[in-house]
Amino acid sequence: MDWGKIEILLEKYENAETTLAEEQLLKSVFEKDDIPIHLQSYKMLFKTYSASKVESFKPELKVNKTTFNWRYLSIAASILILFSVSIGYQQYEKKQKAKAAFAETKKALDLLSQNMNKGNLAFVQLKEYQYTTDKIFNSPK
Repeated sequence: MDWGKIEILLEKYENAETTLAEEQLLKSVFEKDDIPIHLQSYKMLFKTYSASKVESFKPELKVNKTTFNWRYLSIAASILILFSVSIGYQQYEKKQKAKAAFAETKKALDLLSQNMNKGNLAFVQLKEYQYTTDKIFNSPK
């Protein structure tokens, strides 16, 4: 085996310039037992990579994630809108009843005013009649 080429491949590996095929070659070379002493550290490196491939991680932690349920918010908003519309309609009805009562009261007061004006006219005529009768009956003879 040409260890010079292997060292060149290791240098390329450390610079992240190797291809997958070259990395596979390095792994297969370092799985063997006849490796020079100055390259023994790489044997451990590639053994670790092989062992870590087999390992798997299964988390045991369960995180209680509370999610905000938008459905409840939309239901609450709908109820609030219905409540607001109901109160607004009741206030509108009260205002309409008050306007109707005001119109009826105004109509009644207008009729009363007209009758009072007729009464005033009668008083004016009565005053004229009184003046005339006083003039006739109290005239000096």
